[in-house]
Amino acid sequence: MNNIKINEIKNIKKHLININCKFETATKKFNFLKKKILLVHDSKNRFIGTITLGDFRKSLLIYKSTKIDIAKVLNRKSKVLKNHKNKISSKYLEKLSEKIKFLPVINDGKIIKLIEVVAKEKKILKKIPVIVMAGGLGTRMLPKTKYLPKPMIRINGKPMLENLIFHFKKYNFYKFYFSVNYLKEKIINYFKDGRKQKIDISYLIENKKLGTAGSLSLLNVDEIESDNIIVINCDIGTDFNINDLIEYHNNLKSDFTIVSKPIEEKLSYGELITKGSRVLNINEKKSYEIFINFEIYLIKKDCLKILKKNKYLDMNSFISNLVKKKYKIFKFPIIENWKDLGLK
Repeated sequence: MNNIKINEIKNIKKHLININCKFETATKKFNFLKKKILLVHDSKNRFIGTITLGDFRKSLLIYKSTKIDIAKVLNRKSKVLKNHKNKISSKYLEKLSEKIKFLPVINDGKIIKLIEVVAKEKKILKKIPVIVMAGGLGTRMLPKTKYLPKPMIRINGKPMLENLIFHFKKYNFYKFYFSVNYLKEKIINYFKDGRKQKIDISYLIENKKLGTAGSLSLLNVDEIESDNIIVINCDIGTDFNINDLIEYHNNLKSDFTIVSKPIEEKLSYGELITKGSRVLNINEKKSYEIFINFEIYLIKKDCLKILKKNKYLDMNSFISNLVKKKYKIFKFPIIENWKDLGLK
């Protein structure tokens, strides 16, 4: 039992959600929770199943929409304890912790308790390097960026680039490359080699604009121990679990995985329904869903061999070239909160 810690989650009411709720309502409630699980019940408060982050992601991949009921999302076969009165076996929990993090306790069909099963993990530093695109002009943030590079603009008292580092450090990343160009000295003078942040930083110095993919040609691939690299823009603020991305990428044997998020777009105009040139009807302004490129990528370093040294290439063109060459490219949908810090 030394490797297992048991927490009883208090105030389970905030984890409860009715089966008739919509996907969007569920994700808003889910993102508010510190302990990431929803307990689904019917109108008589009888337990039906659970929803975890993996369930949300799976449903997005299947239905490609958030306009669905959570009945299509929930796991009806989730592991539970029924009519629990006695102390839970430590061996049972240790075995369970390999597969699950939460264990609802059910009496007479009702949820009476929620247990968190925490397996203690050794801190193992990840060999995957994080390449941060930090060389842009930051034109959307003028006049702030006239004398200060965008990555150094402070969010919650720290440069946005330092906040990004902190998020990755939580997942035991330690090797970073900053691709820099505009006012690069201010970034390099602040972070230096990363010792102050207890990480290792190297710099990809663009003497001319190379684009979000072209700067990757400056990497010395031979010095990278991992088979993969992570590429991210400096102005993305999110709290999604990077370990989930790595597991997803590896399970699919993906060459290039694009983090994506569903958003709703609304047309600015009414749609004309016509037969020939004759107008039969006019629809109100419609909305539709798209999966946007979140600008975080997990890439096999083998993909970099198609890049030409010091030649401009944007990420969209790079991805298109990889598609033409039959590389395996997948999207990784997220529901977590995010901010485009470059709009601040």
